[in-house]
Amino acid sequence: MTFKKVRAWFGCGILGLIVVGTLWEMGVGSFCFLHLGLVRLICPIGFFEICLSNRKIYWDLVPALLIVMGLVILVGRMFCSWACPVAFIFDWFYKALNAILPAKFNGFRVRVKMIVVRKLPNLGAKDGIALLAGAFAGIAIFGYPVISTFCPIGVFTRNAISFAAHFTLHGDLLLLPLVALVGCLFVNGWRDCCPAGMLCSVVAKTNRFFVPEVNKEKCTLCGTCENICPAHLCLSKKNYDTSICCKCLRCIDNCPNQALHLAGLPVSKRERPVNPENIR
Repeated sequence: MTFKKVRAWFGCGILGLIVVGTLWEMGVGSFCFLHLGLVRLICPIGFFEICLSNRKIYWDLVPALLIVMGLVILVGRMFCSWACPVAFIFDWFYKALNAILPAKFNGFRVRVKMIVVRKLPNLGAKDGIALLAGAFAGIAIFGYPVISTFCPIGVFTRNAISFAAHFTLHGDLLLLPLVALVGCLFVNGWRDCCPAGMLCSVVAKTNRFFVPEVNKEKCTLCGTCENICPAHLCLSKKNYDTSICCKCLRCIDNCPNQALHLAGLPVSKRERPVNPENIR
């Protein structure tokens, strides 16, 4: 089974947990704050928003924050591909468009998008982090948690919970198409301007675990990994930015030479193979 299929089933499970958790009142809140028995997890964006808007540090939530930060250090931005409900919705929406609409229309839609995107400023991950820092400064000054209002994860989960519990939807659901449009301003799409993803990317700079690794003997430098990667990372390079990699593992699924594999530890941390020619 490919990582793509596993990721799809995992996405269905996440969406199902949101509904089941709402109906059975298993958790408190949404992806911003999850309380399951003794386990408490909090979104770093939500934590900093609460503290900045109220000008107070909630020490009882710090352990939940540290757990999340530790997970990001361990697995990087894997949440963006394996647990983010918005990522699944957007991916399924684009797949549905490609399946329903005629091939000529889809080709025309892609060409128009490329023309429009080329004329727009190509913002990157650093620009997204700068915008996030500005938003935090605004929250500290005005005391209003504006990020939660526009965060795509918060918008989706709020409406999913509301629909599961009361069969109602809110007007802020219209912000999701706006997020997709704003994403056109960024090189790697809406993932570069997602608040949760941007904050995770800062912490994920220290991540060196569970990364795709290249077998130099099998790699032919065909460029498939770079073309299929949402962030256009070239894995044949010695050092690529792990803070951008969202661990979708499409590169491994689509490598024509099977030259990629998932490494639990980086090469520098594992025992390097001994070259027999160097043994005298």
